[in-house]
Amino acid sequence: MPNTTSLTQIQKLYVAFYGRPADPAGQVYWAQQLDTAQGSLQRIIDAFANSVEYAMRFEQLDTETLVSNLYRQAFGRDAEEAGLSYWVGQLQSGAVSIGQLALAILEGAQNQDLAVVEQRLSMAQRFTDAAEQQGLGYGDLQIPAAVALLQAVNQDTPVDTIDLTELWQHFAAFSDPLPYDPDWSPELSPAGFELWFLTQSALSRQGLDTLYSVETLEQVSDNLALNGTNLRDTFALIRPLITDTGTSEEIYARVLDSVIDILNSPPLVESELLSAVILQFQDNDDDPAWTDDEHFDTVGLVEISGGAAIHEVGGDFWL
Repeated sequence: MPNTTSLTQIQKLYVAFYGRPADPAGQVYWAQQLDTAQGSLQRIIDAFANSVEYAMRFEQLDTETLVSNLYRQAFGRDAEEAGLSYWVGQLQSGAVSIGQLALAILEGAQNQDLAVVEQRLSMAQRFTDAAEQQGLGYGDLQIPAAVALLQAVNQDTPVDTIDLTELWQHFAAFSDPLPYDPDWSPELSPAGFELWFLTQSALSRQGLDTLYSVETLEQVSDNLALNGTNLRDTFALIRPLITDTGTSEEIYARVLDSVIDILNSPPLVESELLSAVILQFQDNDDDPAWTDDEHFDTVGLVEISGGAAIHEVGGDFWL
């Protein structure tokens, strides 16, 4: 086994660079590599920056967004203007690599930022240890949910008392990636969205600082259940409407915001959710035939009656 210092350093790199806890096998492997390199992180940083995960999650981000995301991963806040400008310049000039920058931001933490970093590192190691003890790994499908866990941690989070049992029940249930549209990456699949949502809900119930209140998340679940649909189907319907910009967790948040808007937009009622999504989709499809009832039928998701009334709300068309 690698030494404790190396394991800690690798966990720090996962949190700084990927914004998630290390998976057990990854932490051990890279800590062993760090021992072999006598503590030199350069080769490992380069490997992280050239990984499939980096390409899938961050390669599409512009430099300013990338730096801002590193701040949010480390400190849970946006970068201050001076810091953002400085690091964007350093990155664009080639003075630092993206991996060096991620670690520099994390290790430069002071005061409240340092307290957040220490809490997130502690939670990350608890998560990794729990995964190892239960013999559970996690992969692309679970990454946004693991990121959500760390995003919920701030300087006041009672890390040692958080119950990880419910989280791991969700992770175990999603251990085998389910079929997904080939146009999406695994972590942007309907199943990945459902796991992310369930993780947000579990954290909210424990009083953690999530993107949404537990009342909002429970209301979404209840309303979808009333409609006879579920998170995976809803994601599959709404996902084409969401622009592919930002990280996967940001895209998931926009998807959920869209669900909430659809459920709350007057004069729409809950039972019209799927119909409304189809109309939104057709509106964005630039298809002049989208108001034709026969065209609705070809969508194949719900039946649209010939007498359905269509009206406009905020620029969108609804049943």
